[in-house]
Amino acid sequence: MVPVMAVFLTSDIFNFALVFFAYFLWLYKEVAPPGGSRFLRSAGGDICAAILLGLATYSKPHNALLAGPLVAWWWWRRRFAPGAIVGATCALFAVNALGTGELNYQGGDRKTFYGTFPFDSADNTWDRRGREMSTNDSDAASVLAPSEFLNRFGLNVEYFLVGRHHGFVPYFFPGALAIVIWLASGERARPWRVLTFLALLASVGALLVFAPYTWNGGGGPPGNRYFISLYPLTFFLLPPLSMTPALVAWLGGSLVTAKMVVNPFVAAKFTYDAPARGFARRLPVELTIANDLPVRLDDSRSHVPFHGVLLYFLDEHAYLPEQPGADPDERAIWVSGAGRSDILLRSDKRLDHLRMTVRSPIHTVFTVSAGARTSVVSLEPGKPVSFDVPASGVRGLESFALLLSVQSSQGFTPHLLDPGSRDFRNLGVLMTFTAIEAQSNR
Repeated sequence: MVPVMAVFLTSDIFNFALVFFAYFLWLYKEVAPPGGSRFLRSAGGDICAAILLGLATYSKPHNALLAGPLVAWWWWRRRFAPGAIVGATCALFAVNALGTGELNYQGGDRKTFYGTFPFDSADNTWDRRGREMSTNDSDAASVLAPSEFLNRFGLNVEYFLVGRHHGFVPYFFPGALAIVIWLASGERARPWRVLTFLALLASVGALLVFAPYTWNGGGGPPGNRYFISLYPLTFFLLPPLSMTPALVAWLGGSLVTAKMVVNPFVAAKFTYDAPARGFARRLPVELTIANDLPVRLDDSRSHVPFHGVLLYFLDEHAYLPEQPGADPDERAIWVSGAGRSDILLRSDKRLDHLRMTVRSPIHTVFTVSAGARTSVVSLEPGKPVSFDVPASGVRGLESFALLLSVQSSQGFTPHLLDPGSRDFRNLGVLMTFTAIEAQSNR
């Protein structure tokens, strides 16, 4: 993932370097052979590390907890003055609040302008033309409400670990393997390694608690943009090892990221392509961050209105809504015969079920689920079938999201059935549905 993030043109690869060099300056003295640089063996190395971590925290506040092990390690050895100096050095990033009123420069009134520049004319004012970019939805009242907190946090832990688009294991597999190797080794009780792991765990936990709808970094990044600055900590957990674990890390990581690393420029620009194919399709879709998934960057396939809900087409096995007949108000979706299609559905209200009608000019078996029980329907040529599909979604930011999975066992090409047709697509089933709200919404 690091080569892809290097060309993604954000500050995260810079933060990755800051954290890596900071922890190197701190931990070099713990494993270095006798002799060598006196500076790296002194408190000066820790102070430089604190400066780098302060810069990383200024850029992304979730890096603040990474300074904890530096201070705790000095205090563990009963040397309180050096620990206090290191902590105070890292905290200098907070001086920014004196000039801006915010601990982080991205936490205030931050906006993005497309096509116009603020104040270049009387009409192009900051309030009228700017698009809000601050993540101010992460206030305590909205993210710590007891009614949703435990369920949302549990889901986010699952999505963070094995999510299809941003999961730690699929996209940062070497780091996951490093943690397993450390836990299985005789080094697992070394205090500085334990402190490093606790800092990693605390930083991830804080991210999932206080940024539950944008913990991936927002904007549909490849992998997890916010986690990339925490990734270096897994390197320092590793004990001495042979070539075999490195090969395992390479093979495991290649299941999802090989095609991205081969062409990082394409992967960084079209971040929605890699998760739409291959092994990643076996993993759960991160429903809590539905509006920040990579597909959101493809305007043609995301935020598509359909009978009162919004659809996000996560792959190319279903086609955009179209008018199948003479009725201009009728809208339907062709499901391809090439394989399963996953469509993310967002609604303002919690849904009970989908009232669905499907038909096909060929004999096929249609399989559908909407987050609950799977329905299987056998279709005869030209005979529409109507039925209800139970729905179960997840509450996200100001909406509910569920995953609609559909598949046709057979496919056809309209041109081969009707030589007069100019439609050469591989089609399977024509599907339309209406979302029915749960009783509690009425």
